[in-house]
Amino acid sequence: MSETFNFNRFWTFFCYDLKQMWRRNAKPAIFIGGAGLILLLLWSFFSTVCFFSWTTPPLWARVACGFIASFILQLYITKTYGFITDKKKGSDYLMIPASKLEKYISMLIIVLLIIPLLFTAVYFSLDALICLIFPSCGMTLFQLTSNAWTILTDGLNASNQNFINYQFSPCGLLLMTILTNIFSYLFFMLCGMIFKRFKILWALLINYGLGTILSSVLIFIVSNLVNESDPSSIAQSIDITFTFMKITMAIGIVVLAWGAYYRLKKIQH
Repeated sequence: MSETFNFNRFWTFFCYDLKQMWRRNAKPAIFIGGAGLILLLLWSFFSTVCFFSWTTPPLWARVACGFIASFILQLYITKTYGFITDKKKGSDYLMIPASKLEKYISMLIIVLLIIPLLFTAVYFSLDALICLIFPSCGMTLFQLTSNAWTILTDGLNASNQNFINYQFSPCGLLLMTILTNIFSYLFFMLCGMIFKRFKILWALLINYGLGTILSSVLIFIVSNLVNESDPSSIAQSIDITFTFMKITMAIGIVVLAWGAYYRLKKIQH
């Protein structure tokens, strides 16, 4: 049996890791995934108390709530494997009979696939159920996503392709969204694995610093590319900016993924 990776051993550990993840984080997961229901209750309560009229949250409020819940989930990722910095819990985890690579792959699957996909499915499904029970809510998030994709695709097909190219196409924007989310989840997971205390605070401070540096670089690129007397320079700056952001995110993902594996491999209590 290979000491580095064995599928049967990995599968056994993965099932165990997934169960433990749910036991440790069930309550926060329900709270974050059920943010749409919480919004409905709060919105209806305050509209009744303040305006004496029972109303349901409109589409924009449910979309905003989704973004806020998604951000809270990313912050909470610092807690998912942050326990490995604790001497007792971390030591128990490290002593489980599975290789570091198997634990690392399980970690990535849970953090990058299962958690975000489950959150999206729960939030969107709960929103659809709320809209079904309360038609006054209007369009569901499923319908909004479908309509937005169709409108964006049709609009770009009818637009000047010399100005808006693949970088601004639906596939290009989807790729950028996926890269950004993978980067964010890996970043907060690694911060949780590194810092022993104030994990979220340190993560936010570092994130602010990185965001400031990246914004400064993008402003420098755009300011040097845009020429007011040449309209085509705007398209060029957009193209280069998006390309730069995708390359930066891809490199950042590789660095963060390596950092998480290195931290897991070298951590000692």
